[in-house]
Amino acid sequence: CEGNPYQGRTLLTAASIGQYCTYEEAELVYRFNRDQEDIYIIIDDSYVSSELTEQFSSDYMSYISGISEITSQLAIDLISGEGPDIIFDGYNYAELNNTDCLIDIMPYIEDGGFMDSSTYYSNVFSLASNNNQLFQVPLNINIVGLYSAFTASSEMPNAGFTFDEYELYIDDAYNGYDPLNVRRNQVDYFTLCFNAMDDLFINDGVIDLDNDAFYALVDYCSRNAFDLKNSEDVGSGEMFYYDRTLFTNDYGLLNYIYGIPSYDGRGVQLSCTNSVGVSASCSNPDMAIEFIYYSLSTSTQTDLFGLNSVIRDVAQNASYDYVDELNRINGDMQYTYENADMQMDIFAEVIQNASGFYSSDSDVTSIIYEEMPAYFCGDKTIEEVIPIIEDRIQTVLGERG
Repeated sequence: CEGNPYQGRTLLTAASIGQYCTYEEAELVYRFNRDQEDIYIIIDDSYVSSELTEQFSSDYMSYISGISEITSQLAIDLISGEGPDIIFDGYNYAELNNTDCLIDIMPYIEDGGFMDSSTYYSNVFSLASNNNQLFQVPLNINIVGLYSAFTASSEMPNAGFTFDEYELYIDDAYNGYDPLNVRRNQVDYFTLCFNAMDDLFINDGVIDLDNDAFYALVDYCSRNAFDLKNSEDVGSGEMFYYDRTLFTNDYGLLNYIYGIPSYDGRGVQLSCTNSVGVSASCSNPDMAIEFIYYSLSTSTQTDLFGLNSVIRDVAQNASYDYVDELNRINGDMQYTYENADMQMDIFAEVIQNASGFYSSDSDVTSIIYEEMPAYFCGDKTIEEVIPIIEDRIQTVLGERG
């Protein structure tokens, strides 16, 4: 009929998981539909729950349990060919990241020139892949770590800490203040560190917690993680945990960015707020890939992702805009473009040398949240808890094949 935006165009569906699409994703779809003549993308809210959106901040256990149910159904739909064509923000859902559910997009990233490290922070695509298979393309970059005003030592700028090194650093530089304790309980803290080094526990579909790395994590959190979930303390501003790309805070430039504590002292990790994948049963995969290329274009990255862009020049130019905005708000010229260059050089170095891509498997996380409190509360020994966790996680991994 007249005025039908779909007329003469190939229709694709796009879905997010649990929560509604972010502003950036909704705007991205709108712009793509506006600029393309042959393709039209429709947002599918079949896998969204308004109840889960509320639970994300108020009842995290219920949230991750609900997310597991949704991803299980989505996996069934994708495998059967009944699911959406495009999936937003599916990186953390391991159940989906396989060739039964999604297309490996790495060949398209390589063919599109996005591995050119002089133009792109291409390391983000490499780190987000598994065995060189990329099922969810990061559309932006977050730096996951501890932002600090003080160096741990001249020998380890922007590196990571073993558990013992982190204890010493916190005591020496911050008189025992630990930003990872803020607004977290023991299981929150434990899970954060577990996810950051889960490759030491899960490999080739097999879970093994009876090792030195897991026992070191348990011992560390038993002694250093406290129930400060409801604390309003956000620290001195001189050190804080963050999973976004920051330029400055009220205390000026933060020149040192460290990885969160781990068994092997690995460094900073990357993550993304927005990612996109293509269903293995997509009705028109070539057009879905066109959408990914559009998402990674200079104009889209400039308008929607700015400082967090995967394109070097876009992030650099956004840092200058950010300096102008800070100075306008403060009514002075406290920050300069030289400050921006210094900070972006730090970010570039951290991104290039990142130790991995931080992810959280919702099914595994749910099991840890359910079983670890028995140990932390003293109801069970860790020797009793380990086989229970292993058995439950191995069942999940086995069902995934």
